[in-house]
Amino acid sequence: MNIIINMNKTSYVEEKNNKVEVGTDWSNEEIYLEIKVPFQTSVHLGGLNGDYVKVEGVTGAHELSHTNGEITAKNMRGSVIANTTNGDVIVELLEIDPDTPMSFSSFNGDVEVTLPASVRATLHMQTGQGDIYTDFDVQLQPTQPKVTQEHEGSGYRVRMEKAVEGTIGGGGPEMRFKTFNGDIILRQPQ
Repeated sequence: MNIIINMNKTSYVEEKNNKVEVGTDWSNEEIYLEIKVPFQTSVHLGGLNGDYVKVEGVTGAHELSHTNGEITAKNMRGSVIANTTNGDVIVELLEIDPDTPMSFSSFNGDVEVTLPASVRATLHMQTGQGDIYTDFDVQLQPTQPKVTQEHEGSGYRVRMEKAVEGTIGGGGPEMRFKTFNGDIILRQPQ
């Protein structure tokens, strides 16, 4: 896996209870880390103000986050939670854990996820300024907009959220897809 993050040359590697943590101290200098791990490894990665966080070919429960950069996860197995504020989220799952919920989100970017053709899932998809595309036969569920009101001084704030909900293959674990400025693309393998 490859990570580019803005940090300085002071770094550390610690192992405790079969968990390895790799990190660096803050700086404006960019560092490129390439880390090789065993095939069956749960990966928890985070980046800040770099180009991307990239993971390939591992099996486990993965948590990927970034601020101001893209997340790419290819040839994955297991489950993924991926979140970035400014960048695309691109995930390709070859096999999924059939009992684990997953989440994919970006504030400013597309969310593009490839799932196995035989997947069974319950979907919650929301985009503020984009479209939703899918190769799957999604059985849409009727939904009502979620409206919340907050009292602010002498006025009120009203917020309305609209999401598309549905199932693939009769339903399964919940999968959430969310972006504000971008499209959601849900693909089957080519």
